[in-house]
Amino acid sequence: AGSSEKPTEEKKEPLTDAKAAEEMAVRQPNEASPLVGGVSDETLTSAKEKMQAGISLASLVIIAVVKVQVTARLFESAHYPTAYSMWSCVITCICLVPLFIARPSLWAVPTWEMKDVLTLIVIFTAADLGFTNIALANIPTAVQQSIASTNPFWTILLETFLYRKYAHIVTYVTVVLIIIGAILAAQAPSHRDGNATLGLASACIAVLCSASKAVFTHSAFKKFKSQMGAMPLLFWVDIFMLPFYIVATLILQSEGRPELVTFFGTRTHSRIHAHNTQTHQHHLRAHTHNALSLLLARAVECFQSAGLFWAMTFTAALGGARALAGFFVLSFVTATSTSTANILAQILNILVSIPLQHLVMPASMVVGVTTVIASVAFYAFIKAYKPFLPEVDAKLEANGLQVLMLTKLDVPSVPGAAALPGAEAKPAPS
Repeated sequence: AGSSEKPTEEKKEPLTDAKAAEEMAVRQPNEASPLVGGVSDETLTSAKEKMQAGISLASLVIIAVVKVQVTARLFESAHYPTAYSMWSCVITCICLVPLFIARPSLWAVPTWEMKDVLTLIVIFTAADLGFTNIALANIPTAVQQSIASTNPFWTILLETFLYRKYAHIVTYVTVVLIIIGAILAAQAPSHRDGNATLGLASACIAVLCSASKAVFTHSAFKKFKSQMGAMPLLFWVDIFMLPFYIVATLILQSEGRPELVTFFGTRTHSRIHAHNTQTHQHHLRAHTHNALSLLLARAVECFQSAGLFWAMTFTAALGGARALAGFFVLSFVTATSTSTANILAQILNILVSIPLQHLVMPASMVVGVTTVIASVAFYAFIKAYKPFLPEVDAKLEANGLQVLMLTKLDVPSVPGAAALPGAEAKPAPS
């Protein structure tokens, strides 16, 4: 027994020494360790990813706020929002072309299988963008953003009634409060010389189209993600939206002329520029005898004027940057974090626009805007802090209030809902 124990001890010692030496070697800094003391590559990668996520989210919020504020400011002197929506599509496509040339792997062409869902995306996006700009041109930005904040309510409502996908009772209460706040906020005074009724109606149509796009297209388009990425999707959606806007701008009137013609005939208020414009226009009219040539001449004239035209172009480019920033952020953070950033941007737009537009707020609007901001902030908290709703469920169950736990219900969807696009969508967001 004694002889068998001794060899065992002799064998253990070298193993222990080797293991200790190995641990010491790992702890010692080397050329691969950027910091003395040995910070692991995983820690550095994690820190870098967090920094990238933070910068991308901050960029998204800043671009979103600047885009809305600049657009609203622009419409104070240029009241043709539909033509601006068309120009935004043109500039976005122009900005995307160099990216496709630099990285051909990003390019993709829609397939025939995509036609149904892509058609819905184009229709809903065109209506969302167009009516949002009409709303910004006619009502205060704070009111427009308050109405836009009701998007979660309409999304959850559609999924509840069409697919019987119930959200949490706390979520329902929160989005209903957003609606109440938006109704109170809509009691704002008329915006400049705008049509308040048209602006409010446009804001409501825009948010309904945005919610419908989320319900009917986002989940349905997932199966095509491997065939088409975010950038080519944005490019083709903007291309397909152009015919809608061209027709709309030829029908809608601005200053007694079709909005498209007025847009390309923009002048600045400078006397010198007005004189040069009249002289140049007279020369062009002497050589143009049909409407198409006159429209092209106005476009050339508009390019020469700089001023308001270039302000339109810059603002339109911001719209494309806003969309690209949204897609870029999703590569660093989750969709929930992106949604929370968008909610933060809406809150900031409401707060920033009130002093910028010198908005006189009646008591009802103060209550409404405050309710919207508080409810939207709480909704963002619900989405960001996942353990909150399960904790609420546990308390409801402990107090015998299981009837309020709507997410536990199993109710069949309405007849025919399974055939709708997005029927296989995930449950309504909390």
